[in-house]
Amino acid sequence: NLFGMSTWEIFVKFLLGLPVFFVPLFFVVLAYRYLHMSIPVLPKSLGYNESAMLTVSSLGFIVLIQVLYGSLFPSTTPVVGIAETDSVFGFLLLFFTSVVIPAILEELFFRGVILRTLTVYRALLAILISSVVYALMHFSLEAFPLVFFCGFLIGSVYYATGSLVAAVGVNLSAKAVWFLSETVGVYASVQYPLFMRVLVASCVLLLAFGLPFLRKTV
Repeated sequence: NLFGMSTWEIFVKFLLGLPVFFVPLFFVVLAYRYLHMSIPVLPKSLGYNESAMLTVSSLGFIVLIQVLYGSLFPSTTPVVGIAETDSVFGFLLLFFTSVVIPAILEELFFRGVILRTLTVYRALLAILISSVVYALMHFSLEAFPLVFFCGFLIGSVYYATGSLVAAVGVNLSAKAVWFLSETVGVYASVQYPLFMRVLVASCVLLLAFGLPFLRKTV
């Protein structure tokens, strides 16, 4: 069924989650409008090639840490709820509501607003505070260390590159990796162990290849 119950459940869940991002963003916009605050412009300290390598290696680092952390705390492994009975429309809707849109909204708010605003004080403080808020907004004590680390690394990428696109790219790609992982687990469960081994090996290679750029940031 193209508009089956599962599809509407996905859509309703997405709509219910929007206030988490838009309510705080609304108050921030009001503060800038009525308090006449100005958002500082981040300096771009890395070139295009260095920024690309930093983004890719950060993705490898984040996914590798997520795999290792998830092996210790299985409940922290991202699950979006893919089912074999999902229609094509439902599958695509699930991808956009659990991967694309959350990644964009998260980076617009946590890095594009909170981190960027706080850089008027100190860069490290801005990254730390935005990472703490990012972790708290996930409402999970068990996942807090993992989400904080991911937020810190993405925040560092954003500050080093001065590009919100790079931050969105890391966040979106990490979510897409776990979406793909769950898809393989549902539709090709026999190949799942091989997929995870390839994934871990790829992350290690990305991390090793981009480590010189990563060390400049973290």
